[in-house]
Amino acid sequence: DDEEKAVFSEAAVEGARHFDELIIEDETVAIEEARKAGGKIVPIENRRPWEDAARKVWQIFAPQLGGIERVNAIHDAG
Repeated sequence: DDEEKAVFSEAAVEGARHFDELIIEDETVAIEEARKAGGKIVPIENRRPWEDAARKVWQIFAPQLGGIERVNAIHDAG
């Protein structure tokens, strides 16, 4: 019913936020470990080719994520 849908939707949003926090924490630890081992962060000079390659994957998963417009909106917000 609608009440159950709302509960599951809220739980999914909360779970996604928590997952995002875990990913950011893990990435922060990994970067620090890499730096301690002599690694360096190299900024991408030309991001466009990376994004063009990623867009092919975005197209594949877009239907499961609410459509390509939604994927592009997320990208543009970042």
